Amino acid sequence: TFTIRFETVYSGSDERVYVDNIITTWCTIPKCYDTSELQNFEAGLGKWTCGSGCGFQSDDKNVWMGGKGNIDQLTRTFTKDEIGGMFEASTVRFSFDYTTTTTQVDDKIRVYYQVDGGTWQYKEYLGDGKDEHKELQFTVPADVETFTIRFETIYSGSDEFVYVDNIITRWCSVPKCSNELENFEDGLGKWICGSDSDCKIDDKNVEMTGKDNANQLARTFTKAEIGGMGQLSTVKFSFDYTTPDSTEASDRIRVYYQVDGANPQYKEYLGNKKDQHEEFEFTVPAHVESFTIRFETDFSGDDEFVYVDNIKTEWCSTPSPLGYETPFIDVYLCDTKPVDVCLAIDMSGSVCNNGADSPTSDTFGCNNFHTQKQFAKGIIEKLTSINDDARFSLVTFSDNAKKRLDLVSVAATFSSEIDSIVWTSGWTNTGGAIMKCTETLTNAANARVIVLITDGTPTNGYPGVGRSRTYPPKMAKHKEFATEKAVLAKNAGILLVPIIIATDDTDKPYMKSLASSTDTVVSVTNFDLLPAVINSVVSITECATWLQTP
Repeated sequence: TFTIRFETVYSGSDERVYVDNIITTWCTIPKCYDTSELQNFEAGLGKWTCGSGCGFQSDDKNVWMGGKGNIDQLTRTFTKDEIGGMFEASTVRFSFDYTTTTTQVDDKIRVYYQVDGGTWQYKEYLGDGKDEHKELQFTVPADVETFTIRFETIYSGSDEFVYVDNIITRWCSVPKCSNELENFEDGLGKWICGSDSDCKIDDKNVEMTGKDNANQLARTFTKAEIGGMGQLSTVKFSFDYTTPDSTEASDRIRVYYQVDGANPQYKEYLGNKKDQHEEFEFTVPAHVESFTIRFETDFSGDDEFVYVDNIKTEWCSTPSPLGYETPFIDVYLCDTKPVDVCLAIDMSGSVCNNGADSPTSDTFGCNNFHTQKQFAKGIIEKLTSINDDARFSLVTFSDNAKKRLDLVSVAATFSSEIDSIVWTSGWTNTGGAIMKCTETLTNAANARVIVLITDGTPTNGYPGVGRSRTYPPKMAKHKEFATEKAVLAKNAGILLVPIIIATDDTDKPYMKSLASSTDTVVSVTNFDLLPAVINSVVSITECATWLQTP
């Protein structure tokens, strides 16, 4: 919030000031869409290409680079279609792992980066490193078309090699917001009057008359105008209108809005008003092709009319999502400290589509459940590699929630416990999972985090209320129970991080409401995308203390 307050300091009680026309202007900065690409070379080079002296190692699932001199090696160009609409200056963050063999202390590895084919810049690393993890970042200007990243080696001998793996590239596409104001100073502009209506320009506004829902003033915004609305977005619309004394209280003005030519909706306004300003907004889905706004009049007589002026339409062009949403957390800004993390793993029926998914060879569940377990292990392995003091507890949940591990600091113990978990099926007791995790963190001395991995909305948990995914009163109670447990955890200083695998049945807005903030929500559209967000989850966890600070 921000507050503005007037006060007077007068010498007498009969002194006064007159204040008028207070205008406050502010700008809400649009949130960027954080996107990342992980290349771990599990299935080859992917979109990376090798120059001379570079190749894919199928056994070790990494890329080798060797050779003497300044050799052009592994390269990747990110195109505009991939990076989306970078309408404002943004930052690219890049990281990779490497190790070397038979190299010398004066050998070098360089990572070059280039924006829109311009000047190459680079970061240089020692060529004799072992099991190194490196990170860099660079700025890209507004409206960038491409950026390219290239590895090079500067070795003293031809028998020296570096092995590169786990390349992660993260960028942030910022939505471009636009508006159109039509004040009819030079005619109708792109608005049109219906052929069967009494609609015309009069005194630099539009006059509309007629009875019985006459089709009046309309405007269609095309895809070429609104840009690539790759994400769910909002259109804001406002206009001024006035009516003469001849209109009646029963008269109406309707403003219809329609997305992609289907299912028109409308807002209704009284037809006997003077100097009115009206505003409303409506949602458009991802990848919308067009939206249309249309005025209609429902007057009791043909001699009644309305004047419309100052029509303003606002919308935001957004990049296409890659199937997941993560906050843009800059770990360089965080004061990272030891952290205690409870992971809650969903064992409900929907994870394996109630048994419809292919079972895994280990008979412990299905492919989705196996992916979820590997995701949890990946978080722990990554976190322990950068935070020696991290500790972990484990909870599983379906009909009920079960504590599997109290806080431990040995990643191998945690991974072994995860490997032993067998999918149970059942309902989704989200509140129970949060409650059990909270219990494991009650006496923890470090920053505390709950990572809640789930694909569903609560369908069980509230005491004395039966399980249900279709009966609204029961579902509302189970949501109430989960919300209560989430609030208790957050009030106790625990950072709550939902990892939402969003299916058609998932109440995504509700699941997001359980989070500590919008910066602690991660979502994917399917289980296979979970590996792509491991680093984002680790960044949130590492920044737990910073994110908890008001």
